[in-house]
Amino acid sequence: ILIERAKEKSKTPEVEEIVIVAHGAIEDKENKALLEKMHELAKFLKSKGFKKVEIATLRDDSPEEIREKAIKDFRKKAKKASIVLPLLVAKGETLKKIEDILGEESHKLASPLMPDKKIIKLIKDEVRRAGERA
Repeated sequence: ILIERAKEKSKTPEVEEIVIVAHGAIEDKENKALLEKMHELAKFLKSKGFKKVEIATLRDDSPEEIREKAIKDFRKKAKKASIVLPLLVAKGETLKKIEDILGEESHKLASPLMPDKKIIKLIKDEVRRAGERA
């Protein structure tokens, strides 16, 4: 789904830079673990032909100093990117904050993961399998 969202915004992947952005965690250790997982997603997207893929978290619920540093990092990466790919389940408050941070560059923002028929199918399949195991 992530690659589909990137391709919806992409015109020439070989010259385009992407920044994947997530809400992030309050605790440094948890945020680091999330960034490591996001790094794997970035490597996957890069393998699909995009020039460069960066990652960032907003750390929106963290203390002000941490949050401001994270937002500054995201802004810097988003300024260079052609596509901003939100690693969010759905539209909501965090997506609105990303739009606000991007300001005039909000046209770079791809759609969040949901709604998508593949995720709905995945959830239904998991529920069915759980029922079979019970």
